[in-house]
Amino acid sequence: MLTKKTFQHLLTRTPRILTLCVILMLLLTNLFLYILDEFPSTSTIKLDKTKKNFTDVSLEESERRSGRNLLKENCRTRSEASMTPLSQVLRNLVVIDRYKVLYCRAGKTGSWTTLQLLYNLELNTNISRHEVRKLALEKPLPVLSDFSEKDIQLRLATYKKFLVARNPLERMASVWSGFFATYPWFGWNEKYQSMMETICPNTTAKKVVCDRVTEIKGIGNQTHQLVPFRAFAKAVAAAGNITKFSNPHWTPINKICSPCLLQYDFVAHTESLAEDLRTFFQIVGVAEKNNIFPQKRTRIGDKMLLEVFKKVPIEDIYRIGERYKDEYAFFGYSFEDDLQKLIHVG
Repeated sequence: MLTKKTFQHLLTRTPRILTLCVILMLLLTNLFLYILDEFPSTSTIKLDKTKKNFTDVSLEESERRSGRNLLKENCRTRSEASMTPLSQVLRNLVVIDRYKVLYCRAGKTGSWTTLQLLYNLELNTNISRHEVRKLALEKPLPVLSDFSEKDIQLRLATYKKFLVARNPLERMASVWSGFFATYPWFGWNEKYQSMMETICPNTTAKKVVCDRVTEIKGIGNQTHQLVPFRAFAKAVAAAGNITKFSNPHWTPINKICSPCLLQYDFVAHTESLAEDLRTFFQIVGVAEKNNIFPQKRTRIGDKMLLEVFKKVPIEDIYRIGERYKDEYAFFGYSFEDDLQKLIHVG
């Protein structure tokens, strides 16, 4: 047995032993750090490998789908297009504390589908869309602007952030079809009657007679003139400079979410929303909740786009493309592809 006295004697008589021990410890430490660097732990990404019904996505595939590289690339060249003041962005960030997630909500991107999932995750339940709409009025999910400065910074630094993008022209078509044509009782035809000025500049908004007039009943069963899509499209193209035509439902998503100011971990797309939400929350660590995720549905947005835009003059479409050029770039859409489809249809 090596006694303390014997050990001290060895150190005194043979100092090289101590030096060799130190060198050996350093070598082992460097080897350990090298292994950690070459083979990093994946414990922070909890992929559920046991559930067959839950989409199993590789780390490489999830990174490809995340859209982060495209955001970084565009932020190097067009960061000024995505620098909305933080104070304005905070009110768009929905907070899910249970899973440490921030969701930047933008209208007409599948936001109610996404909110239904978030409510069910946060409350650990499985409520319907109708119940979610009612709950959103009575007890809305918190947004980041509700918190103290300290808690805001903590969540920005530690929570996973995602947004949902949509083809800009398709989003416009969805807004008009929903709020102006299909559900006029929201009162948007009344609110935006001044959009008629864009196609009939020599008449007042209330007495305009221009081309074909379509009357539609809105709030209080009162009759108003339907704002035609051509007038809506012209107004949206000008909305960046004319305040009365502005609305978050057609504000460019890069302005709403400011992806160069905040580093988003994932960009979902309305066109593949069901798959993208599963991918993101699989990365976050949500497992065994397959029943609350949205199912893939047959989409009509692309057909709606072609139907409503085919009567819009080509020069107006170019103006809209200019209005949304940064959104096209940030989120991987192509205005040229949309333009070719519209020319072919026309």
